[in-house]
Amino acid sequence: MIKTVLRNSRFHRVNTHIKRYLHQMDIYFIKKSTPPTPEIPQPQVSVQTRVTEKPVIPQLEKPQRIATKP
Repeated sequence: MIKTVLRNSRFHRVNTHIKRYLHQMDIYFIKKSTPPTPEIPQPQVSVQTRVTEKPVIPQLEKPQRIATKP
């Protein structure tokens, strides 16, 4: 349907407007879709590292305290 409209010179002005609008929508969707993909894994990785670090630190501290008491 769009191709047939492109061929008609009478709809050229409308066609250029549609093209511009579609191009803007493509840019908008690309901008919206690309940022979340890198942002989602980064927090997951940081949370995983924090979760793994927190239990390791108390485990290391407890044996040291036990060793120093006796």
